[in-house]
Amino acid sequence: MCSIMGCCGPMPEMAAFTEGFERTRSRGPDDSRIVKLDDGILCFHRLSIMGLDPTGMQPFELDGSYVVCNGEIYGYEKIKEELSSKYTFKSGSDCEVLLPLWREYGTDMFKMLDAEFACIIYDAETHEFIAARDPIGIRPLFYGYDMHGTMLFASEAKNLVGLVWRVRPFPPGCYWKGGQFHRYADPGEAGPVIRGTEDEICAGIRERLIKGVEKRLVSDAKVGFLLSGGLDSSLVCAIAARLTGKKIRTFAIGMSGDAIDLGYAREVAEFIGSDHMEVVVPVKEAVAALSDVIATIGSYDITTVRASVGMYLVCKAIHEQTDVRVLLTGEVSDELFGYKYTDFAPSAEEFQKEAQKRMRELMAPYGTRLMAWAPLAEGRNGIFTHPTLMAIGAKYGKTAAQTALRFLMAEDVIAIPKSVHRERLVENFSIDDFELSAEDLDAIRALDGEKPMFADFNDPTLAKFLLEYDAKFNPERQ
Repeated sequence: MCSIMGCCGPMPEMAAFTEGFERTRSRGPDDSRIVKLDDGILCFHRLSIMGLDPTGMQPFELDGSYVVCNGEIYGYEKIKEELSSKYTFKSGSDCEVLLPLWREYGTDMFKMLDAEFACIIYDAETHEFIAARDPIGIRPLFYGYDMHGTMLFASEAKNLVGLVWRVRPFPPGCYWKGGQFHRYADPGEAGPVIRGTEDEICAGIRERLIKGVEKRLVSDAKVGFLLSGGLDSSLVCAIAARLTGKKIRTFAIGMSGDAIDLGYAREVAEFIGSDHMEVVVPVKEAVAALSDVIATIGSYDITTVRASVGMYLVCKAIHEQTDVRVLLTGEVSDELFGYKYTDFAPSAEEFQKEAQKRMRELMAPYGTRLMAWAPLAEGRNGIFTHPTLMAIGAKYGKTAAQTALRFLMAEDVIAIPKSVHRERLVENFSIDDFELSAEDLDAIRALDGEKPMFADFNDPTLAKFLLEYDAKFNPERQ
């Protein structure tokens, strides 16, 4: 997994910087190094996967230039072979190829890589830092500016808390150079459409899946496999068992009260002949792990937290009870083929309702509330003359707009109506002297068409417009 961090300019207060770096020691328990350069700092916590001896420790150096990288460079053996006439490689690490590639190709190297990575390069010739992240953001990377305007990068947001004004995610498929973000790959850009019969398409998927598993089996550290018994993980395990030609190690997790998945995983393990380990977790243990899970992933997002509890506990057990250092899973298949992470989503509308419900439950203990963007929809769809809103408002001597705003307040939604007209501003503020009855609230709730009246953020055309708008006026975010 590893952890990287870099300061691309005047050195900060070292005690605070080191404290921030130490927050992700768990990502790289094998070794740690901080290199102070004339122009900044590079840091690395190591989890040894390739080139296990000390020669594989980062930062790597080449004629005064340095690199730190959290990632996997697939096909690095071929790259080393091609560059061996000009460069002498000292380790078995895949990431050692990055500095020679940088010297040969510059920023063009990023689009050449078959890799998942986040890296920071220091070029001794130009005295500049370059950072980059893989095309779809598999490996995490965050950035922010400190009080002196110096750019800092780190593997996790928590590394930068207290060191920068604002922590932001590094955009996937981009590199940072010369103080600017540059896109080298667009994760949203559709590739060529492959046409064919159903059998031909399925054969293509099968071929790509096998190749994807095969290249991820290259590791100097012990490899294991998470096995849920579902289609995705079962396929990965079956392919790996066939490719390696030997007994693989598989791991499954289930709740002590409802461990139905364990039975399916056990059946698959018996079929492929794996060395199988089950992790049975009591409900109390899963609940007790929540705070550690939230701190580890750095997010309160309910879907992410829920999906991470089991993963955290099974990985914890593997770490404590085995010598396995690398895990392959069936993750991301769901995202590729359209799975929804909830049992209560028979439709997109129901999924949205469930998401809002869970977000409210999550936010409630912290006093966080929802906000209505353009609460009066800029007067669109006849909201100011809506018969139901006008009829309810008439009972209290209020307009349809005032009735709508009062409804939002009753629903505990923050509404920030905007206007340049004095009379409208006065009207918007004059909503604290009446209360809507239960019947009024039910009548207004019944008007919900389950689509935004102003802007539908699920609309791809709107998303495209906003992304292009942001790219035009905030290029540093790209």
